[in-house]
Amino acid sequence: MDLHVKLPDFLIIGAQKAGTTSLHYYCNQHPNICMSDVKEPMFFASTSLPRTTFQEQTAKDPYAFFYLDEYSDLFKKALRSKTIRRSFLSYLPFPVRAFSSSLLLGEASTAYLANPFPSSVWIKKMIPNVKLIVILRNPIERAVSAYKMYAKNGVDSRSLQEAMEFGLNGQESSIDQGRWYLTLGLYSRLLGPYLKAFRKEQIFIGDYHEYDNDNLGFLQKVFAFLHVRPFVPKDLKRLNIYDIQRTTGLDKSIEVKMKTFFEKDIQALQPMVDFDVQKWLN
Repeated sequence: MDLHVKLPDFLIIGAQKAGTTSLHYYCNQHPNICMSDVKEPMFFASTSLPRTTFQEQTAKDPYAFFYLDEYSDLFKKALRSKTIRRSFLSYLPFPVRAFSSSLLLGEASTAYLANPFPSSVWIKKMIPNVKLIVILRNPIERAVSAYKMYAKNGVDSRSLQEAMEFGLNGQESSIDQGRWYLTLGLYSRLLGPYLKAFRKEQIFIGDYHEYDNDNLGFLQKVFAFLHVRPFVPKDLKRLNIYDIQRTTGLDKSIEVKMKTFFEKDIQALQPMVDFDVQKWLN
């Protein structure tokens, strides 16, 4: 097997707080899929030389994989591990479900949807035939989930109401992550560059609500999109869940303001997707 420069066959590009970590985990269990050794390498979102090593990586300085060989190494390590496992299974003295000889390479970085420029440009230039997977979530729920994650991790000490009001009032938060609670839910703006750069058949846009209610059924749609056989992962646990209670704790008046904030973008998004996003305004 050629283990020189390796680039992915598909990318899970977002959205943040829409189940991408779990999807990365499920895909990596498929015998014909090999996910990068690290989730969120953010290679195509890098705009400057790295200032940290991966071991020193923080939420503030996340771009550790700037050089092509560093990025490619993520797939080499994962490929070696999966290839060894496949070789071992071929020598077992009892029947094992047959594996295809081919492996799809994938990775998941929500920064690609969050930063469509330069991400869409670099992806198109370097892997023009790549497949892209996007999961879209009610932008209000997404914002609340992101806040709860950062609050739990000690990054944002503001109240939920204060954090959302900052964005609604157009204020510039001193908390880096807090600047994006609302803007990362403006999906039509974020998807636009990808829909212009790539063919429709290269992009899978899924509904988080469907994924959340039937993750196995949703997963089979993803596998069909990737043209790999149906598969049931041994472990279907959900990862990085911060919001079991959804929008609990969000003041009703602020929720109404948030719906107004997102309404125009949701209307623009509807022709881009094959599921109902108007429900987010109900």
